[in-house]
Amino acid sequence: MSSEHRQYPREHTALDTIYFTEDPAHNRIHFCGTVTDLGHGGIGMDVVAPHQLNDTVWLEGVSPSNEPTAAVVRWIEEYNDNFHVGLEFIPKRPNREPIDYT
Repeated sequence: MSSEHRQYPREHTALDTIYFTEDPAHNRIHFCGTVTDLGHGGIGMDVVAPHQLNDTVWLEGVSPSNEPTAAVVRWIEEYNDNFHVGLEFIPKRPNREPIDYT
């Protein structure tokens, strides 16, 4: 995604992280990924698992809090049997549940 479409600037990084999705029964499915750029509104991440647009994922280790950070997949690029995804952070509601954008 080109920088002119971003709301906030991003910093390049190479931060290994664990993130998860949930299956229909709300069981967590964990994956490893590498954060390649980080900004106030979202991140870019290299992953091996395919995801769909608008999938919700929870990122661990990308915020100062001990809680996972919810994000939604906004774009996907495939390369060499891997994927680069653009994730937009999801604001939390007062009850601490992420907003469902699907």
